[in-house]
Amino acid sequence: MIEETIASATNEIHMMAYVITPHARHMFHLLEEALERGVKITVVVNRFTEQDERTQARFRRMLKAHRHLRVVDFQLPRGDLHAKVIVADRKWAVIGSANFSFGGMANNYEIGVRIDGKEAWKVSKLIDSLAD
Repeated sequence: MIEETIASATNEIHMMAYVITPHARHMFHLLEEALERGVKITVVVNRFTEQDERTQARFRRMLKAHRHLRVVDFQLPRGDLHAKVIVADRKWAVIGSANFSFGGMANNYEIGVRIDGKEAWKVSKLIDSLAD
């Protein structure tokens, strides 16, 4: 569902992530393809500066190559952003338990829910507010 959501976006993608590991190669590839198509992407990552150095480097390369990518470092003194969400075109969203890691994408038994319409739009607005 996550791959389908990224691949089908035509205008914008909103993401929130607790962890993104460099082992989520296919997801990075899909995000780069979306950027090449002109899709605007906003990613809010829990404690981005504490993520794996390879993940940080990959995002920095992507930021250099694409002006319409925004990566936001979510850091508060207490608590973490533990959400795992992707919204495509403010029309549909996948909200689930899977981290954006090899385990979360390929090995673990995870659950996710796809929502459409007004609720997906509300989730993208929430991500906008966290990003700002």
